[in-house]
Amino acid sequence: TLAGHLSPVIALDFTEPYGTLVSSSSDSSVRLWDLTTGTETGFLKGHQGLVKALQVEGSVCVSGGEDGGIRVWDLDKAEEMFYAGIVPTSSRGAAAGALPIDEDVFGPTSTIGAGGLVNGPAGGVEDDGLLREPTSVRDGAVAAAVAGEDADDPSSPCMRNLQGHTKAVTSLFFDGPTLVTGSSDSTLRQWDLTTGQCVQTMDILW
Repeated sequence: TLAGHLSPVIALDFTEPYGTLVSSSSDSSVRLWDLTTGTETGFLKGHQGLVKALQVEGSVCVSGGEDGGIRVWDLDKAEEMFYAGIVPTSSRGAAAGALPIDEDVFGPTSTIGAGGLVNGPAGGVEDDGLLREPTSVRDGAVAAAVAGEDADDPSSPCMRNLQGHTKAVTSLFFDGPTLVTGSSDSTLRQWDLTTGQCVQTMDILW
């Protein structure tokens, strides 16, 4: 039994039976849990209102809220902040330097194993002055921060904030860089998580 939420739980997902669980509640909180010890290990702050849908894959969580926003979270960063006693004060994405540029969460070398998503080797990236398209969710978040977007909270575990739905996001599913969301605004949207762009909108007539 995991105790912490003050109201009914709305949505949850986990990486593996003894991995990380993410849960949202009508108390407007989103919490991370260590399923091995049963203890709380993180807190995601950013959505305004309830979080109605979420999915966890490895160290990445995508959540959809009553505010119509969709957020991509770095769970490793959230746990680091929790143990350091830091609570995010902004829902904006991470600034340059906060995320490793060479880490490709959704790259072709990523595999899902006992520890979730396994990324390529870490290491320094030499800047040759050339502009390149982002190749992963994390790369895109860094590029946006360099461009001056989402740079007000360099410690935030929120890597992306996707805006487009006008009402609550009620369902979502992502596989690799492709995300599909459903909303109370009677639309389905397809997103490219690498660039953060909505690539297709489908209107539902009922």
